[in-house]
Amino acid sequence: MSRDVVSRVWEFAAPVAGAAGLELVEVEYRRESRGPVLRIFLDREGGIGVDDLARASRQLSDVLDVHDVI
Repeated sequence: MSRDVVSRVWEFAAPVAGAAGLELVEVEYRRESRGPVLRIFLDREGGIGVDDLARASRQLSDVLDVHDVI
């Protein structure tokens, strides 16, 4: 199941990240003691700022919610 989620997140997150000038580096989805956790790692040449991450997080959250990935 977690591989399916990771694949679907990659499918939707890569274009969103690319449109924002960011690179999708890694996607993790696993169960932890507090429940399931999704981590999306982004980067950009020269580094990435907190504002960039916040904007990307909002956009990715909206896209993943619309497509009911998890």
